[in-house]
Amino acid sequence: MQLDEFSVEPKQGPQAVYVHCPADRDTKLNLLDTFLPQLEKIEGVSKGEYLQKQKDLLMQKEEVMAEFMPSDKDEKSETNRKETKRMLYDPNRFYMQKLNKADSGDVFSAEGLLKFMAASQSGERPLYFRSE
Repeated sequence: MQLDEFSVEPKQGPQAVYVHCPADRDTKLNLLDTFLPQLEKIEGVSKGEYLQKQKDLLMQKEEVMAEFMPSDKDEKSETNRKETKRMLYDPNRFYMQKLNKADSGDVFSAEGLLKFMAASQSGERPLYFRSE
């Protein structure tokens, strides 16, 4: 079943509302800052070194690109190793989309949806993964 911005399962009634927040809103949670600040090492290197490699990869610094980007001369195992390493150092690895969950059908009215969105944006509602 494809999920649109508003999706209804006919047999069961409304199940979920997907609301796209404007791009200028803080819609992602930095897990390193919020839940993992005590980490000293990531992937065997210091947290600072890990973050610097992420930054260098993002900036496509030449000295780092050889470490992460496969070339035509690399064997298949080396290509796989570099692609895996690039995923491990992906700048989005420790970010999670902020989601809020409604536990009742009240959100399926215009007033209920506005209240839900206001409470979610103000932080009054717990994030979905925290409320499970």
